[in-house]
Amino acid sequence: MPLLGEDDATADRNYIKEFVLRRSRETGRQHGVEYAEAFHYVAANASGANRDPRVDGYIRRHAVPLK
Repeated sequence: MPLLGEDDATADRNYIKEFVLRRSRETGRQHGVEYAEAFHYVAANASGANRDPRVDGYIRRHAVPLK
């Protein structure tokens, strides 16, 4: 595939950029950045949401609304 380049190192790098990071690139484009990760929020009272209470404090201090 011409997309991957002529040598192993270039092929590895181009494969990752084109196929592995595709979803991160598409998510980033939606938010005006080059790459982004999507996360699924699980409400505190949801089944299986037993988590360390320090997590809620961290979220309150650091979370910012999306655009």
